[in-house]
This record gives sequence, structure tokens and C-alpha cells, in this order.
Amino acid sequence: MSNELVMVRINVITGFLGAGKTTLIKHLLAQKPATERWGVLVNEFGEVGIDGALLASPAAGVAIKEVPGGCLCCANGLPFQIALNQFLGAKNLDRLLIEPTGLGHPLEILALLAQPSYQAVSQLAATLTLVDARKINDKRYSDHALFNQQLLVADRILAAKADTYLADEFAQLERYLTSLRPNSAFLLDSLEQGVGQQAWLQGQAQAWRFCANTGAASNAESSTNAPLLSLAPAYNPQGFVFKHRYADGFHAYGWAFAPELLFSLEALEHCLLGLRCERLKAVVITQAGVLGFNLADGVMTVTELDDCLDSRLELISLDAIDVAMLQATLLATLVAS
Repeated sequence: MSNELVMVRINVITGFLGAGKTTLIKHLLAQKPATERWGVLVNEFGEVGIDGALLASPAAGVAIKEVPGGCLCCANGLPFQIALNQFLGAKNLDRLLIEPTGLGHPLEILALLAQPSYQAVSQLAATLTLVDARKINDKRYSDHALFNQQLLVADRILAAKADTYLADEFAQLERYLTSLRPNSAFLLDSLEQGVGQQAWLQGQAQAWRFCANTGAASNAESSTNAPLLSLAPAYNPQGFVFKHRYADGFHAYGWAFAPELLFSLEALEHCLLGLRCERLKAVVITQAGVLGFNLADGVMTVTELDDCLDSRLELISLDAIDVAMLQATLLATLVAS
């Protein structure tokens, strides 16, 4: 029997808000070799962890852990390292996919993974960054330090939702990347919706070292994180818990509703479609079953889920919202018991 240490291959998959990271990971998991065991470590900017439920799959050989509440590597460093160590301490894990929040600092994560203690048991594989080419003409994105840092550390850049681009938008992205990374080569692929390739995970992480050595990206953290929302929160008399945080120019609003509360699907959809925000995700127990909601660029997708611990909703916005009004609207979508 061989005592050879198995090195876990680690891929960081990053991208700004709404780029499609979770969707890509779902497709990669669907293509996982049957003989391999994979892990997914996912982080969210807000407080009420939702991506874990959206990624949950009955596929064999996949384990998912979630660290809500902000950047993986900063104030949440301890929860992240505990989850990471649990993955790397497990036997027979072949690959670990790490999905930082869209407002995360991937350079710090990559630097942490390159420390000798982690290099002894893992191999830092290619870093993927998803980017919607239509965003580079929006100063809210192109002037945001984290948006550019994610592009600087990438070994392979995936032009997300490429099947929706106008004629010159892919070429505009290529010119933007060439200007951003004049001395660092990059691989650029078109990522059409619903497509993912295992080959993108191959190779070693290289670009982040150039980025770190040249000081091309700032790794400053400008916020402190609020306490994490536990898996069994203390609901208020109305049956929910609310969390809010502000960092890096964005507000995150999150709600968790007691599992006995049942929502009207039609009323809830109408409510969510009327919201103005940069990003929205939800896992909700409705009279039509457990459903996942995903709103990006004004487009809502709804997926059926097997189960969830409770109903959770999270939205990210540049502007402050009227919390009391939105809460009243959400509660009005409940089915009377």
C-alpha cells in the first residue's frame, strides 16, 4: 500500500458581482471525473449564506462548505482557514474549488495558499476570473480596485455571457486587458451561458505572483465584518433575522426566515422583480416547493432545490434601501397559516 502524499489541486474561481461564478462551478461539478473527490469552499459578501444551498447537489464525491460574512481572507480569516484545513485534512480529496465573494480580495487568498504549510499538502492550480465584457465601460466596475485585481491575478480570463455581446464587446475586453496587463500574458476564452470546461482548471497559478511582485493590485481591506449568522439563528417574533453591512462601496442586506414560514411564489416573484439592486440571491420555501432565485442584470432565474434549512434572501446594492418597507413587502408575500 502506497504512503505517497496526495496533493490537493486548488483552483480559485473569482469574478465581480453577477459574473456567473456559481453557475460555472455547478457545470464543472457536473463534469467531475467519477473517480475523483472534490470540495467547494464558497464565500459571500453578505451575512446569510445562500450559495451553499444553490450549489448543493446529490452528485457523489462533492463536499461543500460555506463561509458567509465578507472577505475570506481578512476579518474572516479564521473561519476560512478552519474550513480550508478541514478540506485539506480529509482523505482522498483530489481538487478544491474556492469561490470568493464578488467583492473579495483574491490576491490575499492566493498568497495564503502559497505559504509553505499549504504547499506541503496542496498544489495551487490555475486561477479563473469571470468578467462580463459589457461592464468595462461602466466606471462603477472599471474604476473599482477589486474588479481590476480579479483580472490581474487570473491565469485564465473567461468572458462571461459571451453569447449576449454586441459585435465589438469581446474585442473591447481584449484591449482593456492588454492595457491593464501590458507585461503579463493572459489566456482569454469566451464563456457562453451554460458552458464550462474541465481543461480550464489545468495548469499552475502564475499570474498572481507577477501581480503581487509589481504591486499592481492593492490588498487593503477597508471594512470589519459583522458576526456570522449561524445555521440556527434566533428569529425575532415575526419569524426572521435581518443583517446589514457596508464595505467597498456596497450595501449587503440579508434576511433569514423561519422554516415554518411559507411564501407565495407569485407574490414573491413580483416583489423580487421590482427591486433595484446590483445582485440578488435567495433560497425560499414556497407553496410550490423549495426554490432558488438569482437576479443579475435585470434577469431572474428560478431553479428547483431539494431542501434547505430555512428561507434566505440577500441583495447587494450601491445605494441604501428602505429596509422597513421591503420587510413589510416580504412579509406580505407569506401564505396565511
